[in-house]
Amino acid sequence: MAFDLNGDGRPDFLIPVECDGKRNCVMAVFLAASPCPAALGRLGDASGADYGVDGRSDAIRPLRSLTSHGIALVSGEAGLHHAENTSVWAWDGSTWLHVHDDYRSWEVRGARVDRDRSLGLRADAASICLDPSAAVATFDIDSDGRRDSVYRVPCRDHEDGHGCGNWVTATRGACRIPLGVLADGVVVLSQPARADQPAIVRVTPAGQGGARIEYRFDPAPGPAGLELAASRACDRTGCDTAWTPAKRMEPER
Repeated sequence: MAFDLNGDGRPDFLIPVECDGKRNCVMAVFLAASPCPAALGRLGDASGADYGVDGRSDAIRPLRSLTSHGIALVSGEAGLHHAENTSVWAWDGSTWLHVHDDYRSWEVRGARVDRDRSLGLRADAASICLDPSAAVATFDIDSDGRRDSVYRVPCRDHEDGHGCGNWVTATRGACRIPLGVLADGVVVLSQPARADQPAIVRVTPAGQGGARIEYRFDPAPGPAGLELAASRACDRTGCDTAWTPAKRMEPER
């Protein structure tokens, strides 16, 4: 399958090299170059627990709005037993990192089907360096005098119209480092982080009758300096007093 990953107008190639019998494959990536294509690592995981992407061409696509080290992020679907996962992969300058999951599962219980969904950044996301691109919102989330950016990531085409949420990133030199994934909707900064307070970002989803979600970003070690810690629901009368820790947040929170 051919995609332009580096924006030079020439098709680059993803070639299945290891598959698990259900079309989920590790992909070898090659950039178009003269006189020979240039190898750009392998995208996927052949451990048996998490194959990278479905080998069908319609299950893989570059996220052209986001690049890391000049290479487009890649979204790929994988089919599992009673589950499906959309992964996002990013080139970090030397290897492809698995940085985001949108995982949906279901279990048939007689006439009832129980469904579950989780989505969010993986630990490796803190190691990537997103290049500047068009953002849906900008603000200074950490009060360091630099504008930080929010990107809407359309990693899956579903009937519900959702993508993989809004990615909040912190500006560090020439890099944008992902901090957390928020629900789809209009994103504004309610409170910047300072020495004595966390950052609070508010999202207003479309068609929710005034319902909103607030997300809290607490100080954290590492280059990003902040991490998504918790969320709470709000409406026209105010917000919940209790925060839900990030590890227990519902998919759309």
